[in-house]
Amino acid sequence: MFAFLLLGQSTSAQSCSADFNAVIDGPDVAFDGIATGVSPSYVWDFGDASGPQTFAIAAPVSHLYAGPGPYTVTMRTVSTTPPTPGCLSTDTSMVINID
Repeated sequence: MFAFLLLGQSTSAQSCSADFNAVIDGPDVAFDGIATGVSPSYVWDFGDASGPQTFAIAAPVSHLYAGPGPYTVTMRTVSTTPPTPGCLSTDTSMVINID
């Protein structure tokens, strides 16, 4: 098996930013995200039928894809404390290709 490392492209709003990377190992993908300027919760949308999933910490998460294809992965951070409540940072440019 080959593992690939992909880096997301971040966007920012209200002085917060977020980035994530992915390691692809067949249909199993490990994601790791980080946010700056916020004390966030992390909402991951893996681009398939599983729907958004919320995590309270930035620990790496993994996802098993059911089949081959391209999947657009989104990580959103939502600030839960000051200084920027409601600050959102979303990455919509990460496309995962599962063979």
